[in-house]
Amino acid sequence: MAELEIGKHCSHAECKQLDFLPFSCDGCHKTFCKEHQVKDRHNCPSIHQSSSHTNSSSPFLTYSCSYSGCSQRQLVPVPCDQCEANYCLLHRHAVDHNCSALDAKPKTKYMEATAHHVKNIITGNSGNSKTGKQISTKSKKSTALSNKIALMKIKSSAKGDAGVPVESRVYFSILLPSNGPSSASSKCSNMWFDQEWTIGRVVECVSKSANLRNDNNRETSPKLMLRAASLPEDPESEYFSMNMKLVDIISSGTLHNGSSVELCYVDGAYLP
Repeated sequence: MAELEIGKHCSHAECKQLDFLPFSCDGCHKTFCKEHQVKDRHNCPSIHQSSSHTNSSSPFLTYSCSYSGCSQRQLVPVPCDQCEANYCLLHRHAVDHNCSALDAKPKTKYMEATAHHVKNIITGNSGNSKTGKQISTKSKKSTALSNKIALMKIKSSAKGDAGVPVESRVYFSILLPSNGPSSASSKCSNMWFDQEWTIGRVVECVSKSANLRNDNNRETSPKLMLRAASLPEDPESEYFSMNMKLVDIISSGTLHNGSSVELCYVDGAYLP
């Protein structure tokens, strides 16, 4: 009984392997395996014939790739939008053909922007003024946010006269005196007060709460005085007068709701 012939050998000169599902090329009409079935893989003569025929009879031009070592041609131009040279589809992107404009263009762009910025600074034109205003606005927003956070922290642990209506309360972080006729057991106290209170009443309230000696009614004794904690020592201006109201001090901008203030013992010779 004759043996059955199953499959065919690949016609590629360097292959010749037996393939049970051979492929017949419609160009050269030879049989190839799966690996060499594409015309490029077995160097089919029909490719060159087709190319020659196209070049001689087709009215369309073809465009070569400018990338070094690439022989691909396209029916339509594919220029690079950076260097404007023509490339094939494989090398059309700037990064794929190592475009020289990748390094040159950004540097020029940044140099122009830097030069423009320097010019604005030197001439002090409206663009620079606008930048200054933007920075100032951001700074104000940052300060407002910091003040709001500080106020929330003070409120979380503040104490004071429960009889003061909530809507009339103003909150301060008070630095207590560490020396003098008496000193507080803690360095700081968070308290609320009525915004209509005078500084004298605030001092009295704090001294009672912190168990501080208050001899403000005695002429020669050291006096308890209140000042904004952020100001440097200046006995002629930094301490608040006893008859000043909190609402007026806050309206003037010297203090705000949530400020830090300092209670100090001051020589009795000075009492605003």
